Amino acid sequence: ADGHAKILDFGLAQLREPEGLAGDAPTRQLTGEGRIVGTVAYMSPEQAQGQPVDHRTDIFSLGVILYELATGRQPFKGDTAMSVLSAVIKDTPVSASNLNPALPPAFSRVIKTCLQKDPERRFQSAKDLRNELQTLKEELDSGELDRPPALATAAARPRWHVAAGAAAVLGAIAVAATFWPRGAGSGQPAMTLQHTQLTSAPGIESDPTLSPDGKWFLYVSRASGNRDIYLQSVGGQTAINLTRDSPADDAQPAFSPDGDLIAFRSERDGGGLFIMGRTGEAPRRVTSEGFDPAWSPDGRHLVYSTDFATIPTSRPDVGELRVVRVDDGAVRTLTEIDAVHPAWSPNGRFVAFWGLGRSADGGPPSSARDLWIVPAEGGTPWQLTNDPHVNWCPQWAPDGAFLYFVSNRGGSMNLWRLPMNPDTGRPAGTPEAVTTPAGYVGRARLSGNGEHLVFESRSGTSNIYRAAFDPARAAFGPVEAVTAGTRAFAFVHPSPNGQWLVLGTAFLQQEDLFISALDGSGLRQLTTDPFNDRLPEWSPDGELIAFFSDRSGKYEIWTTTMTGQLRQITDTPDWSPLLPHWSPDGTRMVVSDLTARRMVAIFDPRKPWKEQTPDVLPPPAGEGSMLSGFLLQWSPDGTQLAGTVGGVLTLYDTASRQYRRVGNVRGEVYEWLRDGRILVGPLEAPRLVDPATGAATPVSMPALAGLSLDTDLPPRVSWDERSVYFGVPTDESDIWLVRLGRD
Repeated sequence: ADGHAKILDFGLAQLREPEGLAGDAPTRQLTGEGRIVGTVAYMSPEQAQGQPVDHRTDIFSLGVILYELATGRQPFKGDTAMSVLSAVIKDTPVSASNLNPALPPAFSRVIKTCLQKDPERRFQSAKDLRNELQTLKEELDSGELDRPPALATAAARPRWHVAAGAAAVLGAIAVAATFWPRGAGSGQPAMTLQHTQLTSAPGIESDPTLSPDGKWFLYVSRASGNRDIYLQSVGGQTAINLTRDSPADDAQPAFSPDGDLIAFRSERDGGGLFIMGRTGEAPRRVTSEGFDPAWSPDGRHLVYSTDFATIPTSRPDVGELRVVRVDDGAVRTLTEIDAVHPAWSPNGRFVAFWGLGRSADGGPPSSARDLWIVPAEGGTPWQLTNDPHVNWCPQWAPDGAFLYFVSNRGGSMNLWRLPMNPDTGRPAGTPEAVTTPAGYVGRARLSGNGEHLVFESRSGTSNIYRAAFDPARAAFGPVEAVTAGTRAFAFVHPSPNGQWLVLGTAFLQQEDLFISALDGSGLRQLTTDPFNDRLPEWSPDGELIAFFSDRSGKYEIWTTTMTGQLRQITDTPDWSPLLPHWSPDGTRMVVSDLTARRMVAIFDPRKPWKEQTPDVLPPPAGEGSMLSGFLLQWSPDGTQLAGTVGGVLTLYDTASRQYRRVGNVRGEVYEWLRDGRILVGPLEAPRLVDPATGAATPVSMPALAGLSLDTDLPPRVSWDERSVYFGVPTDESDIWLVRLGRD
C-alpha cells in the first residue's frame, strides 16, 4: 500500500571458499544434469545453457526485474520452461522505452546493458550499476535530464523511486523457485519430476517402454547391426538382446499388463506383429500386418495401426486402427480415419491415438497432428485437440485422469498432459506442460503403476556431401563434404547452370530453404518462418525453385526465386500435392498425394491454377494404388515417368496411359540419365538399370570412412551428370526416465 516493492524470495545462494584458499571458485554447483534450478524467466543465458556463472549472472537477472518494473511485462516469455529458456538464449526483447515512452532513454539503456547476452558487455560489477542508477536519479532530480511526457498508462507507468532504489534490490536477486508444471484447473497437486538418463551409447536407442512395475525397460538399438529389442533394468548397465536369434529388424515392443509377455513388430517371415516371453522366449506371430501394438487392460487383445511414424512431421502414408484377439488372431477394424500410436485406456472403454490434422470442412489433412479417442468396441472417433500444433504419442495415466502426449505447442517438442474424464473419454481441462531436459522428445511411455515415464531424447543433424560420378564407368568417385555444422541439411538440388545449390533442412529442426555455392560457401537463407518448406528443386531454366509447404494451412506447391519472391502455384481444396518434379522442358510438373486421395497428377506450372485441369494418373493396381517414389523421374524426352508399384520399378507412358514393370528390379528411383539408364537405390548399393531389358549394372562406391549411408534421402545428380549430391543424417537418441512425484 505504501508503494514500495517487497522482496519475497532471496533466491539461490552459491557457497564460495574464503579468499586466499581457492580464489572465487564455487564449491557447489547451482545446476546439475537432468534438472533446472532457478526461475527460468530470470536466468541469464549462461545459466540457461549450463555454462559457468559468476556475479554478472545476477546483473542480468536484475535487468529482467527492472524491465518488468518499467514496462509491466517480462522480457522473455514462452508457454513452457524450455521455450522461455530458448527466448533467454536467443531473443532480443523489445526496447523498454518502446513499451513505455515515459521512461528516460538513459534508464532504457541501463536495462539494455544489463540484458546483454555476453557477460563482457554487461555492467561488470553491481557497484558500476548502482553508480549509473544513482547518477540517473541525480540528473532527474536536478532537472539536468528532462523527464519524458507521461504517455504510459496507469497500469504500466513506473514510479521513479524504483530506479533510485534499485541498488537495494541488488542484494536480493529473484532467481527463485524451481520450475515445475502445476495442475492448472485440474485440482491436482504440483508435480516434481526427477530425470535420469538410462542409455548413452552412440547412435539411436528408440521405442522405449516400461514394465508395469517400472523396474525394467525395453528399447530398440542397431548395436548388433539390425534393429533388435533390448531388456535392461532401471538403474542397471547391462542390456539383454531379446531378438538376437533373428537377423530381421524387430522394434516397437510393448509389455503385457502383467509384464509376462512382450508384443512387438518384426520383419521376420514377411513381417507382422509377434508375441514373446519377457526374456525373449517362444516368439509367435499374431498378425501378418501392423505397427505399434498396445495391449487391452485384460491382456486378451492388441490394438495396432496399419501405418507407422518415426517422426510425426514426416508421414509416408496413412493408417487405420485394427484390433486382434491374441489367442486366435481374429481381426476387426476400429477406425477408418488416419490413426497411429494407439493406447488403450485403463478401464478398457477407449483407445487414444493421433493422426493427420483434418480441415474444418472435411478436406485433405493439414500439417497439424491431433489427438483422438475412439470407443474400444467401435464407433465414431472424437478429437481431443484441434489446433495447429503437432500432438502425438498419447499415453494414459493408470487412473485415466490424464492423457500424456508429446507436442511442440510450447515451441519445442516436449511432454504435455491433458486432464481427462475417464468415464466419458472427454477432456476435463486444458493441456499442461510436463517439461523435460530434452531439446526434442520422441516416443514416451508410462509404467503400469504410473510412477515412471520413459522417453526418447532426440537430436539430429545432417550434412550434404558430393561424390564424383562417371556414368560410363558406373562409378562414384571421391566423396567430399559440402556443408558442416549442426544444421540438418537433408535435401539438395544443384542448379542447371552449375553454380548454385538449393538446400532444405529437415528432421528435428525447422524446415527452411537455403542457397549456397557448389562448395557450400556463401550460404543464404531463403525462407525464415515457422512453416515446413520441403524438397526444393530448380526449374530447368534455373529461374524458379519449386517446393511443397504448409504455409497456406495445408500442403501446396510453391515456387520462389533466388531473391525470395514466393508464389503459390496449386490450390487444391480436396487433396494435398507433394513431391514436385519438373519435366525436362519445364512445361509440366508431376506431384503425388500420399494422404488424402493417394494419387499422382501432372499439370502445367506456368498457368494459373484456376486454368488447370490436372491429369490424374490411373491407379496401376486397383483403387488406392499409385506410382510411388520420393521423386517420380521423367524420361529425358518427357514421355514417361519412372517409379515403383509394389516395390518393383515401373514405367508409365504419358501418351498411352499404360504401365510397364521393368523385370523384377526393386529399389528407390533416383535419376533418369540422358543415356536412357535409370539410377536406382539404395544409396549404399546403387545400380544403373536399362529400362528396356531390366539389366542392372552395380555402381562402384568409394570407401566412405565414417559415413553411414543408411538413409532414405534421395541423392540428386548434377545437370552435367558429373556429380552426385546427397545428405547424410547423424541422429542421436538416448532413453531417459522421469519419476513422477507429488509435492
